[in-house]
Amino acid sequence: SSGLLSALALLLTLAAVAVGAAVYTAASGESVAILRLAAAAADRLVAGQTTAGVTLDLDADPGAGRLAGTATVEVQATSGPRRTFWFLLNPGLRIDAVQVSDETGRPVAASAARLLLASAVTLEEPVAAGQTLRIRFTYGGEPALEPLGGDSASFRTDRILLGPETFWYPYDARSFFAVDATLRLPSDLEVVHNGAAASRVVRGATQEVSWRSERPVAGLALVAGRFVRSERRIGDTTWRVHQRADGALDAGAMIDALAAAHDVFAAQFGASGFSRFTVFVDPE
Repeated sequence: SSGLLSALALLLTLAAVAVGAAVYTAASGESVAILRLAAAAADRLVAGQTTAGVTLDLDADPGAGRLAGTATVEVQATSGPRRTFWFLLNPGLRIDAVQVSDETGRPVAASAARLLLASAVTLEEPVAAGQTLRIRFTYGGEPALEPLGGDSASFRTDRILLGPETFWYPYDARSFFAVDATLRLPSDLEVVHNGAAASRVVRGATQEVSWRSERPVAGLALVAGRFVRSERRIGDTTWRVHQRADGALDAGAMIDALAAAHDVFAAQFGASGFSRFTVFVDPE
């Protein structure tokens, strides 16, 4: 059918983007270009859908290089009727199961297929424009870092850095969405996030860290390492700076500079919607 041929053409475009991005990254070191290229190539693919929320419940084993758990994506059809919903997911992460339900929690029959970065969830019956679905991915594996994350990405015992461009969770690369995250990982690593309603529970060598976003965001990074945190509240805003224990930077001076820059941007563009800002500094 013409729809199948169109989808295939777009998937082949994504393949070309991946190859071209690999060459570009090798030449320039600009890994963020991959996110831009892949987002542009996928734009038509995900047109007609929007992600409103992502709930993550993950186990990270950086020593083994493995990430596993569930991602529940709340997605709405913005045009219809629509049967297929598309997401980008790291090629090193396999999808073990997909469960779909409607807004009332009623199961919806669906199947999943993958090609390179693209994951398609196809319903047996199409849904109308405006209808919201919850798609629960059970997935895991060893995240591929090259060429997606360039030199900056890592997933090892003392350092986790998976940026949005590594597609470490199902992502449509164009929506703003709420995040509710729970992560289990070794307790000697400090998780860096900018979330609200945060909690941390330590159970021996393992910790469970949870947080949610204050407002919808365009992407999410997974960052953890052996950081020391400095924090200060200025007015209604909390500022956090994370750096390695051997870091030589003056965290207080950094916070002063960040707060001053924030005032300039807020005066120019208006309030950001965040009551806290978090920065990490890593020698790599």
